Amino acid sequence: MRKFNYINDYKVMSISLKGYIEEMKLELQYLIEIEKKQIYEDALKMIEQFTQKYPNLYEVEKIILKDIISPENIEYFYNNKKYKENASPTGLEFQRDIQKLFEVEEYLKEIAIKSFQSSTTSYENIKNGEDFLIVGHSSTQLPGLPKDSKYKYNEYYGKHYISCSLISNFDLNTYNQNSIVYIVDINPDNYLSGSYYDTVTKESTSPSIYTIGETSLNGEKIYIDAGMTQNNKSFALKIATPKVIERLSVKRELEENKTPYVYTNSLTNEIVLDRDKTHCKGCLLIANETKTLFEDFMFLKRNNIDFKCINIGLYKEKINIKRNSTEEPSMFKESLAKQLFALKSKLNIQDFLNLLSEYYKEVVIPMNYSDEILITINTEFSKYINLNEQKTKAK
Repeated sequence: MRKFNYINDYKVMSISLKGYIEEMKLELQYLIEIEKKQIYEDALKMIEQFTQKYPNLYEVEKIILKDIISPENIEYFYNNKKYKENASPTGLEFQRDIQKLFEVEEYLKEIAIKSFQSSTTSYENIKNGEDFLIVGHSSTQLPGLPKDSKYKYNEYYGKHYISCSLISNFDLNTYNQNSIVYIVDINPDNYLSGSYYDTVTKESTSPSIYTIGETSLNGEKIYIDAGMTQNNKSFALKIATPKVIERLSVKRELEENKTPYVYTNSLTNEIVLDRDKTHCKGCLLIANETKTLFEDFMFLKRNNIDFKCINIGLYKEKINIKRNSTEEPSMFKESLAKQLFALKSKLNIQDFLNLLSEYYKEVVIPMNYSDEILITINTEFSKYINLNEQKTKAK
């Protein structure tokens, strides 16, 4: 749980704690609108009562500072190497009040977890072009989950948390636009926080108001912090349900990029989980249809990872947006020809033909490309393999 000690932390009140309060208000308002539960209205009233009691956090800061540097408290600290618990009565009362809000957040977190568990789509039920919602870890490397047989330890994956994203038919933004997404489970033991923006997660040796979870290594406690961004108005919370994260994430992306399903300038949302208690439950290959996926495909095949294809173009089309811009098909045609030539030069002829055959069956057909893109693919691939044979094998 988060920790606030007024003696040590009073300086963060007017900036960080203000961000915490404002984010709680925002997400609770969306929770009330979307989830329509009394518990969220009660929580918002509690936040409003807090802000009425403490309308100016900077003024509270000044009172606390004035109290703890009083001659009496300075003398006590000098003699005892610590302050009295009630060195500032105002600070102590504020500390207890903010702790109550932290406890409310923890309670609402349990509701969010249940919502994730009931809302997410199982890997088996995901179909290209249809509605779905998952939590996934987007990476060009192996899943990085210690209980998976393919787990490989390195400095990056040595962290005790794993940063994931909520991905759905409305929000297909993946971290760094990576095409490979490993689906992960959500459970009461592994869920730490869920935000509609990138939360800058890190590990710490001491708890703070940013702490969303804790673990231990060799008997030493490790605290997982999130939300220390340059935007002091943002704060990583634990209370948002999947639909709230989705709504706010899409809203943010539209404000940044102006067009649905365009993510050029946008970081994704972030779901933080306890790595040691998280399991991989399938893999998706997500991409615009003018992106060639040979490297991703070869990586997945090399590591014997099953996957399903998700074509972003299909979801654009469902809301009457063209799958591709005017320039993209010609750029794709040129890129495809170059990549096929490079692969043919790098591989022996049989490996090259096998790759094209498998790629056509496992990527081209499931992706359900537009006619324009499929004609380009068929024209290039038919120079090397019998496409009718591949289509028959795929049935």
